[in-house]
Amino acid sequence: METYPSVLPAWQRGYSFAPNNKGVLRTEFSTGRARQRNVVDVRDDIFECSLILDPRELVIFEHFINVRCNKVDWFNGQYHDGEGLKDGVVRLVSGAYKAKQMSDAELYTVTASIEVQDRQFDEYGLLAAYLYPNSIDQYLGNLDDAWANWYTE
Repeated sequence: METYPSVLPAWQRGYSFAPNNKGVLRTEFSTGRARQRNVVDVRDDIFECSLILDPRELVIFEHFINVRCNKVDWFNGQYHDGEGLKDGVVRLVSGAYKAKQMSDAELYTVTASIEVQDRQFDEYGLLAAYLYPNSIDQYLGNLDDAWANWYTE
């Protein structure tokens, strides 16, 4: 698997993302409430990202995506989510990107939708950081113990 070139900048923080809900199956009934259930636990979320590249970096980017990754292959790279910059396995959705030259500059804005393979997040860590910012390790230890002993007969 290829690795995103270190000479290129990371994807910019100005992004939006859409969690992938394809793993949820919803069944509507003629009477009563609809039912929903998870059929897949994989999260391949899609992020709308952008880069600002100079002409030399644009050539490297295009070569990496079109030749090294064959437009559609997964590669090791970084992405921004709500927790900051993370490493993961990503690819461009449909191998598509747009490059537009910025006015009055020798720079290009490259936009693309990137898909993050099986995106994970630590919900207990986030909860602990919010509720108990000074005692995260202690809180996580207590939470793990409580979770392990939650259901006993």
